[in-house]
Amino acid sequence: MTDVIMNAKGLGETVPALTMLADNAKHDQTGRTDEHGAFKHRYVELCPVGNIVFLLFAYHHVRDCSTPNFAPDFSDCEYGDYGKREWYGFHLFHPGKDPMVKMGYDNHRKRVNLIYERSGVSISKVTLDGAKALGGWSDSVSFKPCYDRALPVDALLGAAMFDGARPEAHFLAREFLGPPWELTAQIFPWVEDELLALEACEKANPFARDIALRQLFKLLVWFRTVVLQDGAILSKKYPDSPLFNYPPFNSIEFQKFAAASVNRLAEIEANANWALGNLPQNLVRGFQGAIAGVSLAQRAERDETRAYIQRLESQI
Repeated sequence: MTDVIMNAKGLGETVPALTMLADNAKHDQTGRTDEHGAFKHRYVELCPVGNIVFLLFAYHHVRDCSTPNFAPDFSDCEYGDYGKREWYGFHLFHPGKDPMVKMGYDNHRKRVNLIYERSGVSISKVTLDGAKALGGWSDSVSFKPCYDRALPVDALLGAAMFDGARPEAHFLAREFLGPPWELTAQIFPWVEDELLALEACEKANPFARDIALRQLFKLLVWFRTVVLQDGAILSKKYPDSPLFNYPPFNSIEFQKFAAASVNRLAEIEANANWALGNLPQNLVRGFQGAIAGVSLAQRAERDETRAYIQRLESQI
């Protein structure tokens, strides 16, 4: 996870991006490390961040697969002073139930083509410089400036269906939804315990330090919020999906959160459009985030006040 600075939205404003490192892609057989990224998509169904989150959710909460062994193994001399890290061998995309087995090219191609066919997607070979940088296809000649190891923000925005030429126009209302702790604590519930175990292990042995693992835990904490934000919207659009038969989606707490979220999103967007309707277009998006945050806070305060009054009336 990387907080991408986007000063066009306001001084010091950042947008979270899912970032990944690749050193053995099909277009890179020399071991060069490339950084790839993605912003949350305008449409929940097309969001690459949400899709990866739901993939991990399905792995741990639907298929009930065991938690990886994050502890370093110092007994294997072949791995040097820093020991063997079993979880380093886990693959996000794997062909079967074993995450230690990587997906091959033929298997990957077959699955992607099947998705295209079922979704009615027609692929074009036309790309722009930013998109080439996003894919990391070349690192030479005319496209050299695209590969300076910085995230191509214009391409990330365009891929998320925002205006890549106008980063100040980026606005995603569902980012302002704050799921209650009672729900987030049920997603990847082992993260806090594993983090404490890592800290204890690092204190006992300096060679147990694992920066990548800390970043993974940070990412999973963010994923907790993403899966509930996106799940709240998807559950109202596709209530018959089998996914929502699993906890915490099948709980009363989530149903209340989802219902309130949909209502609040509609209210936020309506208030923002009304308040900013007469402003110049280049100022509209810059204020939407602030208005959305204020609207959510005001709505939450009104709900708390209303609930408090109802409790008093019931006591009287």
